[in-house]
Amino acid sequence: MSNMKKMMKLLIALLAIVPTAVFAQGAPQDSAPPPLKGRPHRCDRWYPKDAQRAGIEGTTTLAFHITAEGHVTHITIAQSSGSRELDYAAYLCARTWNYLPAMQNGKPIEVPWTAKIVWQVPTNAAPAPDSGNQNVGPTPQL
Repeated sequence: MSNMKKMMKLLIALLAIVPTAVFAQGAPQDSAPPPLKGRPHRCDRWYPKDAQRAGIEGTTTLAFHITAEGHVTHITIAQSSGSRELDYAAYLCARTWNYLPAMQNGKPIEVPWTAKIVWQVPTNAAPAPDSGNQNVGPTPQL
């Protein structure tokens, strides 16, 4: 078994044991999200091939902070898709996001936020335009 598969199995086992934290305070309800830098959220390249082949779909809701520099930190699964594989893929995808920071009194500030990742198996035979290497990055520190 490859090291990557062993790491994924270990991570999935850890995710089953470690309770998921949910922010007590969500994003402000009356404000729009800070604007994205670059293109909109796309997680197609993180969609696990095994999950696609098995027809596994769902929606993962992530809770995270957007720092004053626009980076995404403190990522947690606020609502699971029902698949640990898809939830972990959503986590990996969110680590790559950047935003223009929220502003208060002319200064950038850190804010809590949430986002949904919808996982749908492509209906066409060709891979999605954003699909790429399905090997995932390093295991996150829990």
